[in-house]
Amino acid sequence: MRVIFAIDKPIVSNPKPKNFLRKLQQKINKSSLTDFRDDPTVVIDATQKTDPIGVSLDMTQGFVEAGTVAYVTAQLAYAKLAKQDNTPQFIHLYGVDLLNTDQPRFYESRNAQAPCKLDKAVENRIVPSFRLMQEVYDE
Repeated sequence: MRVIFAIDKPIVSNPKPKNFLRKLQQKINKSSLTDFRDDPTVVIDATQKTDPIGVSLDMTQGFVEAGTVAYVTAQLAYAKLAKQDNTPQFIHLYGVDLLNTDQPRFYESRNAQAPCKLDKAVENRIVPSFRLMQEVYDE
């Protein structure tokens, strides 16, 4: 078992601080993706209209977020396949579809749903990130 983390939000040293302290530590420890532009384990594109986007080449050094779990999952799948020989590999991705967006998530109720920010992120972050991923991984 391995712990994976966002490259711009490294794991904090104290694993069990109070909730408000954990959030504060994450803010303090958070970097910008542009801080990693010279890191050989990621590719960063800072030319986007909004925040920079990127893609990980080495999941052990962290993944890059793009506003959807599917992006992290794709980086994990690539990392797994990149370490294999020429033998065909299959990775099954469960739970990353959006077939029931009108329903609460499994941990929510109809009266207590968190807002979905996916629609705002699609054009500015998700689609450009997947395009970058395709270019980088095709190379």
